[in-house]
Amino acid sequence: MGEIYQEYLSLNETYPVGISDYGIVPCGDTLCFYTYNTTEVLGWVYIEYAHPRAYTVQLNGDVYDNGTYLWIQDVLYVVGDNIYFVDNIWNVTYSWINNFHQYTQIENDSLSGNGEVYDGYVYIYSTDMMHYSYPLQVFLIMKVEGSNILFGYAFNNNTIIWYDNVTVSNASNLTFIVGPEYDVNNGFAGFELVVGGLGNGREVIFNNVSGYLGLFYLYNNQWVPVSSETNFAFDTLETAYPIHSILVNYGIVELVYGYQQPTFNMTVNFTYIEPYVLTTSSTTPWWIQILNDIYSFFYMIGYYIVHFFNNLI
Repeated sequence: MGEIYQEYLSLNETYPVGISDYGIVPCGDTLCFYTYNTTEVLGWVYIEYAHPRAYTVQLNGDVYDNGTYLWIQDVLYVVGDNIYFVDNIWNVTYSWINNFHQYTQIENDSLSGNGEVYDGYVYIYSTDMMHYSYPLQVFLIMKVEGSNILFGYAFNNNTIIWYDNVTVSNASNLTFIVGPEYDVNNGFAGFELVVGGLGNGREVIFNNVSGYLGLFYLYNNQWVPVSSETNFAFDTLETAYPIHSILVNYGIVELVYGYQQPTFNMTVNFTYIEPYVLTTSSTTPWWIQILNDIYSFFYMIGYYIVHFFNNLI
Protein backbone atom coordinates (compact mmCIF):
# COMPACT_ATOMS: atom_id res chain seq x y z
CA MET A 1 0.00 0.00 0.00
CA GLY A 2 2.81 2.41 0.80
CA GLU A 3 4.34 1.85 -2.61
CA ILE A 4 1.06 2.57 -4.34
CA TYR A 5 0.64 5.93 -2.63
CA GLN A 6 4.24 6.94 -3.24
CA GLU A 7 3.94 6.14 -6.94
CA TYR A 8 0.82 8.19 -7.35
CA LEU A 9 2.35 11.20 -5.65
CA SER A 10 5.39 11.16 -7.95
CA LEU A 11 5.70 13.52 -10.89
CA ASN A 12 7.77 10.86 -12.66
CA GLU A 13 4.78 8.57 -13.11
CA THR A 14 1.77 8.70 -15.42
CA TYR A 15 -1.73 8.40 -14.07
CA PRO A 16 -5.34 7.86 -15.04
CA VAL A 17 -6.50 11.46 -15.48
CA GLY A 18 -9.88 12.90 -14.55
CA ILE A 19 -11.84 13.11 -11.31
CA SER A 20 -12.16 10.74 -8.33
CA ASP A 21 -13.66 10.66 -4.84
CA TYR A 22 -12.27 8.32 -2.15
CA GLY A 23 -13.73 9.88 0.98
CA ILE A 24 -10.45 11.57 1.95
CA VAL A 25 -10.16 15.29 2.79
CA PRO A 26 -7.38 17.46 4.27
CA CYS A 27 -7.57 18.53 7.92
CA GLY A 28 -4.63 20.88 8.44
CA ASP A 29 -1.50 18.78 8.42
CA THR A 30 -3.37 15.47 8.60
CA LEU A 31 -6.32 13.82 6.84
CA CYS A 32 -9.98 13.33 7.62
CA PHE A 33 -12.29 10.77 6.10
CA TYR A 34 -15.95 10.41 5.23
CA THR A 35 -18.21 7.66 3.95
CA TYR A 36 -21.43 7.52 2.02
CA ASN A 37 -23.60 5.07 0.13
CA THR A 38 -25.70 5.42 -2.97
CA THR A 39 -27.49 3.34 -5.59
CA GLU A 40 -26.48 5.25 -8.74
CA VAL A 41 -23.43 7.04 -10.10
CA LEU A 42 -23.19 9.10 -13.28
CA GLY A 43 -20.24 10.29 -15.33
CA TRP A 44 -20.62 13.13 -17.82
CA VAL A 45 -18.12 12.98 -20.69
CA TYR A 46 -17.67 15.83 -23.18
CA ILE A 47 -14.72 15.54 -25.55
CA GLU A 48 -14.39 18.48 -27.94
CA TYR A 49 -11.43 16.86 -29.68
CA ALA A 50 -8.64 14.40 -28.89
CA HIS A 51 -5.80 12.84 -30.81
CA PRO A 52 -5.05 10.01 -31.16
CA ARG A 53 -8.52 8.51 -31.29
CA ALA A 54 -7.51 5.49 -29.23
CA TYR A 55 -8.39 5.79 -25.53
CA THR A 56 -10.93 4.92 -22.86
CA VAL A 57 -13.04 6.93 -20.44
CA GLN A 58 -13.86 4.82 -17.40
CA LEU A 59 -16.56 5.19 -14.77
CA ASN A 60 -15.45 3.00 -11.85
CA GLY A 61 -17.00 2.25 -8.47
CA ASP A 62 -17.07 -0.15 -5.52
CA VAL A 63 -20.17 -2.15 -4.63
CA TYR A 64 -20.81 -4.06 -1.41
CA ASP A 65 -23.28 -6.56 0.00
CA ASN A 66 -23.21 -9.59 2.28
CA GLY A 67 -19.46 -9.57 2.86
CA THR A 68 -18.59 -9.26 -0.84
CA TYR A 69 -16.85 -6.27 -2.44
CA LEU A 70 -17.10 -5.82 -6.21
CA TRP A 71 -15.21 -3.28 -8.29
CA ILE A 72 -17.26 -2.42 -11.38
CA GLN A 73 -16.52 -0.43 -14.53
CA ASP A 74 -18.62 1.19 -17.26
CA VAL A 75 -16.08 2.00 -19.97
CA LEU A 76 -16.33 4.07 -23.15
CA TYR A 77 -13.86 2.88 -25.80
CA VAL A 78 -12.87 5.32 -28.54
CA VAL A 79 -11.15 3.59 -31.46
CA GLY A 80 -10.74 5.56 -34.69
CA ASP A 81 -14.15 6.72 -35.89
CA ASN A 82 -16.02 4.25 -33.69
CA ILE A 83 -17.01 3.92 -30.06
CA TYR A 84 -18.35 1.05 -27.98
CA PHE A 85 -19.07 0.30 -24.34
CA VAL A 86 -17.65 -2.40 -22.07
CA ASP A 87 -18.59 -3.36 -18.53
CA ASN A 88 -16.31 -5.20 -16.11
CA ILE A 89 -16.97 -6.72 -12.69
CA TRP A 90 -14.08 -7.74 -10.44
CA ASN A 91 -14.38 -9.46 -7.07
CA VAL A 92 -12.01 -7.40 -4.91
CA THR A 93 -12.89 -9.06 -1.62
CA TYR A 94 -9.64 -9.95 0.10
CA SER A 95 -8.97 -13.46 1.33
CA TRP A 96 -5.98 -14.84 3.20
CA ILE A 97 -4.15 -17.46 1.12
CA ASN A 98 -0.79 -18.76 2.32
CA ASN A 99 -0.47 -15.70 4.60
CA PHE A 100 -0.98 -13.27 1.70
CA HIS A 101 -3.92 -11.07 0.77
CA GLN A 102 -5.37 -12.20 -2.56
CA TYR A 103 -8.51 -11.35 -4.44
CA THR A 104 -11.34 -13.88 -4.45
CA GLN A 105 -12.07 -15.68 -7.70
CA ILE A 106 -15.45 -15.28 -9.42
CA GLU A 107 -17.43 -18.47 -9.86
CA ASN A 108 -18.92 -18.81 -13.34
CA ASP A 109 -22.46 -19.13 -11.97
CA SER A 110 -22.19 -16.26 -9.46
CA LEU A 111 -22.84 -13.54 -12.08
CA SER A 112 -25.60 -13.75 -14.67
CA GLY A 113 -25.88 -11.18 -17.47
CA ASN A 114 -25.06 -10.65 -21.14
CA GLY A 115 -21.35 -11.26 -20.57
CA GLU A 116 -19.08 -14.01 -19.31
CA VAL A 117 -16.53 -14.61 -16.56
CA TYR A 118 -12.96 -14.86 -17.88
CA ASP A 119 -10.11 -16.68 -16.10
CA GLY A 120 -12.12 -16.74 -12.89
CA TYR A 121 -11.34 -13.10 -12.12
CA VAL A 122 -13.38 -10.71 -14.27
CA TYR A 123 -16.83 -10.53 -15.85
CA ILE A 124 -16.88 -8.75 -19.24
CA TYR A 125 -19.52 -7.68 -21.74
CA SER A 126 -19.06 -5.46 -24.81
CA THR A 127 -21.57 -3.70 -27.04
CA ASP A 128 -21.31 -3.43 -30.81
CA MET A 129 -19.33 -0.56 -32.32
CA MET A 130 -21.07 2.62 -33.42
CA HIS A 131 -19.88 5.63 -35.41
CA TYR A 132 -19.32 9.00 -33.74
CA SER A 133 -17.92 12.45 -34.48
CA TYR A 134 -16.51 15.23 -32.31
CA PRO A 135 -17.64 16.90 -30.18
CA LEU A 136 -18.61 13.72 -28.32
CA GLN A 137 -20.98 13.89 -25.38
CA VAL A 138 -21.78 10.70 -23.46
CA PHE A 139 -23.28 9.93 -20.06
CA LEU A 140 -22.04 6.77 -18.34
CA ILE A 141 -24.42 5.41 -15.71
CA MET A 142 -24.16 2.54 -13.21
CA LYS A 143 -27.03 1.51 -10.95
CA VAL A 144 -27.67 -1.16 -8.31
CA GLU A 145 -31.08 -2.60 -7.47
CA GLY A 146 -31.28 -5.41 -4.94
CA SER A 147 -29.09 -8.16 -6.40
CA ASN A 148 -28.70 -6.51 -9.81
CA ILE A 149 -26.06 -4.22 -11.33
CA LEU A 150 -27.13 -2.19 -14.37
CA PHE A 151 -24.72 -0.62 -16.85
CA GLY A 152 -25.90 2.12 -19.17
CA TYR A 153 -25.06 5.07 -21.37
CA ALA A 154 -26.88 7.99 -22.91
CA PHE A 155 -26.17 10.54 -25.61
CA ASN A 156 -27.48 14.07 -26.09
CA ASN A 157 -31.15 13.07 -25.93
CA ASN A 158 -30.58 11.72 -22.38
CA THR A 159 -32.42 8.44 -23.11
CA ILE A 160 -30.59 5.82 -21.04
CA ILE A 161 -29.68 2.62 -22.84
CA TRP A 162 -29.17 -0.13 -20.26
CA TYR A 163 -26.91 -2.48 -22.18
CA ASP A 164 -26.24 -5.02 -19.42
CA ASN A 165 -28.13 -6.16 -16.32
CA VAL A 166 -26.07 -8.48 -14.13
CA THR A 167 -27.52 -10.53 -11.28
CA VAL A 168 -25.17 -11.28 -8.36
CA SER A 169 -26.18 -14.66 -6.94
CA ASN A 170 -25.27 -14.14 -3.28
CA ALA A 171 -26.49 -10.53 -3.01
CA SER A 172 -29.80 -9.02 -1.95
CA ASN A 173 -29.07 -5.36 -1.16
CA LEU A 174 -26.15 -4.07 -3.24
CA THR A 175 -24.93 -0.53 -2.59
CA PHE A 176 -22.11 1.71 -3.82
CA ILE A 177 -19.65 2.64 -1.07
CA VAL A 178 -17.20 5.53 -0.76
CA GLY A 179 -14.66 5.87 2.05
CA PRO A 180 -12.09 3.84 3.98
CA GLU A 181 -12.85 0.13 3.77
CA TYR A 182 -10.13 -2.18 5.03
CA ASP A 183 -11.13 -5.24 2.98
CA VAL A 184 -11.61 -3.67 -0.45
CA ASN A 185 -9.45 -2.61 -3.39
CA ASN A 186 -6.22 -1.35 -1.81
CA GLY A 187 -7.91 -0.31 1.42
CA PHE A 188 -10.36 2.35 0.23
CA ALA A 189 -13.48 2.57 -1.89
CA GLY A 190 -14.54 5.35 -4.23
CA PHE A 191 -15.71 6.63 -7.58
CA GLU A 192 -13.49 7.39 -10.57
CA LEU A 193 -14.17 9.00 -13.96
CA VAL A 194 -10.87 8.97 -15.77
CA VAL A 195 -9.17 8.83 -19.16
CA GLY A 196 -6.67 6.07 -19.92
CA GLY A 197 -5.36 3.70 -22.55
CA LEU A 198 -7.16 0.88 -24.35
CA GLY A 199 -7.28 -1.69 -21.56
CA ASN A 200 -4.75 -4.12 -20.06
CA GLY A 201 -2.82 -1.33 -18.34
CA ARG A 202 -2.01 0.54 -21.54
CA GLU A 203 -0.98 4.19 -21.68
CA VAL A 204 -2.32 6.66 -24.23
CA ILE A 205 0.01 9.49 -25.32
CA PHE A 206 -2.07 12.42 -26.52
CA ASN A 207 -0.96 14.99 -29.08
CA ASN A 208 -3.83 17.25 -28.05
CA VAL A 209 -7.06 17.06 -26.09
CA SER A 210 -9.90 19.32 -24.99
CA GLY A 211 -12.92 18.33 -22.96
CA TYR A 212 -14.70 18.06 -19.63
CA LEU A 213 -15.63 15.33 -17.16
CA GLY A 214 -18.29 15.47 -14.43
CA LEU A 215 -18.85 12.97 -11.60
CA PHE A 216 -22.18 12.79 -9.75
CA TYR A 217 -24.10 10.39 -7.51
CA LEU A 218 -27.73 10.00 -6.50
CA TYR A 219 -28.64 11.65 -3.20
CA ASN A 220 -32.29 12.01 -2.10
CA ASN A 221 -33.42 11.32 -5.68
CA GLN A 222 -31.29 14.08 -7.19
CA TRP A 223 -27.88 14.11 -8.86
CA VAL A 224 -25.27 15.84 -6.72
CA PRO A 225 -21.52 16.32 -7.33
CA VAL A 226 -19.00 14.21 -5.46
CA SER A 227 -17.97 15.76 -2.16
CA SER A 228 -14.26 16.16 -2.94
CA GLU A 229 -12.21 15.83 -6.10
CA THR A 230 -8.91 14.17 -6.87
CA ASN A 231 -7.56 14.63 -10.42
CA PHE A 232 -6.05 11.18 -10.80
CA ALA A 233 -7.04 7.60 -9.88
CA PHE A 234 -5.65 4.87 -7.64
CA ASP A 235 -7.55 1.79 -8.76
CA THR A 236 -7.45 1.48 -12.54
CA LEU A 237 -4.22 0.67 -14.40
CA GLU A 238 -4.73 2.50 -17.70
CA THR A 239 -3.02 5.90 -17.87
CA ALA A 240 -2.91 9.06 -20.02
CA TYR A 241 -0.05 11.44 -20.83
CA PRO A 242 0.74 14.34 -21.12
CA ILE A 243 -2.62 15.69 -19.99
CA HIS A 244 -4.11 16.74 -16.67
CA SER A 245 -7.44 17.96 -15.30
CA ILE A 246 -8.29 21.18 -13.50
CA LEU A 247 -11.38 21.94 -11.45
CA VAL A 248 -13.95 24.31 -12.98
CA ASN A 249 -16.88 23.64 -10.64
CA TYR A 250 -17.98 21.20 -7.95
CA GLY A 251 -17.73 17.76 -9.52
CA ILE A 252 -16.54 19.02 -12.93
CA VAL A 253 -13.01 19.14 -14.34
CA GLU A 254 -11.53 20.32 -17.62
CA LEU A 255 -9.11 18.09 -19.55
CA VAL A 256 -6.05 20.11 -20.50
CA TYR A 257 -3.03 19.24 -22.61
CA GLY A 258 0.21 19.51 -20.64
CA TYR A 259 2.25 17.79 -17.97
CA GLN A 260 0.38 16.23 -15.09
CA GLN A 261 -0.20 17.99 -11.81
CA PRO A 262 -1.48 15.32 -9.38
CA THR A 263 -3.64 17.01 -6.75
CA PHE A 264 -5.49 15.14 -4.03
CA ASN A 265 -8.37 17.41 -3.03
CA MET A 266 -9.11 20.31 -5.33
CA THR A 267 -12.22 21.32 -3.38
CA VAL A 268 -14.30 20.07 -0.48
CA ASN A 269 -18.10 20.24 -0.34
CA PHE A 270 -19.54 19.24 3.05
CA THR A 271 -23.18 19.71 2.02
CA TYR A 272 -23.92 15.98 1.88
CA ILE A 273 -21.27 14.40 4.12
CA GLU A 274 -19.74 14.78 7.58
CA PRO A 275 -15.96 14.19 7.80
CA TYR A 276 -14.33 12.50 10.76
CA VAL A 277 -10.80 11.87 12.00
CA LEU A 278 -9.42 8.34 12.22
CA THR A 279 -6.99 8.33 15.13
CA THR A 280 -4.10 5.90 15.21
CA SER A 281 -4.58 2.89 17.48
CA SER A 282 -3.63 -0.76 17.63
CA THR A 283 -6.65 -1.55 15.44
CA THR A 284 -6.09 1.18 12.85
CA PRO A 285 -5.43 -0.34 9.39
CA TRP A 286 -1.79 0.18 8.53
CA TRP A 287 -2.54 1.86 5.22
CA ILE A 288 -4.28 4.77 7.02
CA GLN A 289 -1.17 5.54 9.06
CA ILE A 290 1.02 5.40 5.93
CA LEU A 291 -1.34 7.75 4.11
CA ASN A 292 -1.34 10.20 7.01
CA ASP A 293 2.46 10.10 7.20
CA ILE A 294 2.83 10.76 3.47
CA TYR A 295 0.30 13.59 3.58
CA SER A 296 2.04 15.20 6.56
CA PHE A 297 5.38 15.02 4.75
CA PHE A 298 4.09 16.76 1.64
CA TYR A 299 2.20 19.28 3.75
CA MET A 300 5.32 20.24 5.66
CA ILE A 301 7.53 20.74 2.60
CA GLY A 302 4.88 22.83 0.87
CA TYR A 303 4.53 20.58 -2.18
CA TYR A 304 1.12 19.20 -1.35
CA ILE A 305 -1.15 22.15 -2.14
CA VAL A 306 -4.89 21.93 -1.64
CA HIS A 307 -7.03 24.18 -3.86
CA PHE A 308 -10.38 25.45 -2.65
CA PHE A 309 -12.75 26.90 -5.24
CA ASN A 310 -16.22 28.37 -5.17
CA ASN A 311 -18.46 28.21 -8.21
CA LEU A 312 -16.42 29.38 -11.16
CA ILE A 313 -18.98 28.85 -13.87
